[in-house]
Amino acid sequence: MILDQPLRDRERICGYLDAASVVRWQPGYSYCRFDDGPPDEAMGSRERSDGVWIWPEGLSVYVRRYNVRLPDEFVELMRRRRFTPPAVDLQWADVEVSADRWLRWAAHLRGPGDGAS
Repeated sequence: MILDQPLRDRERICGYLDAASVVRWQPGYSYCRFDDGPPDEAMGSRERSDGVWIWPEGLSVYVRRYNVRLPDEFVELMRRRRFTPPAVDLQWADVEVSADRWLRWAAHLRGPGDGAS
């Protein structure tokens, strides 16, 4: 969801996203899904985690530049942690990755008649 107003605590959220532990590296950079996006290098090539959530390094770009809203439960976790992610020591092979939580959240935001089936 893209907000039409600045997200409360946006810079603190971005700081949390950018400071979290790196749990995986990719050999190449990601790219922004918006046409007017920053260079690929700004999107990064790593996955980060706080031990509960895992996200691509460039997620903060979407929050900062495009006011992309994150799931409330993710932001509430950040607030409870006072926007300081814990250090985590995860081995990627041991991480169970699922997009289910993100997909349920996105489906919840869809309204009737928006083309979602």
